[in-house]
Amino acid sequence: METSRIHGGIGSSAHSCTNCRSDTIGFDRPAFVKPADNVGRFGNAGVGTLEGPGTSVFSMTLGKSFAAGGTTRLRFEMAFSNLFNIENLVVPGTLNVTSSSFGRITGTQTVDQAGPRTIQFSLRYTW
Repeated sequence: METSRIHGGIGSSAHSCTNCRSDTIGFDRPAFVKPADNVGRFGNAGVGTLEGPGTSVFSMTLGKSFAAGGTTRLRFEMAFSNLFNIENLVVPGTLNVTSSSFGRITGTQTVDQAGPRTIQFSLRYTW
């Protein structure tokens, strides 16, 4: 089974295209269908028809400077990414309308800031 190509839509039955648009016939997941082969047009689904759940991220940095004698200073900082550890889901699968994962959210984001909470400590000495 191909996962990155949809056969159908514009061209012949031997034609394949990457990220072709599907046809829409309603307003839920089963409403997206593969266009017929050799139909002579692209699918009628609009760009941005499938929307993901969005991303919520709260970051914060706390720091404190201390005099370390004379003109030297010591600074301690804590930086938090995704402070409240909110689970941010990935966008729905969109590559193959005939795949069982089409339109389904199958995981969580792992990129910086939107993934699990991270905490970074730093200590800086200036003179």
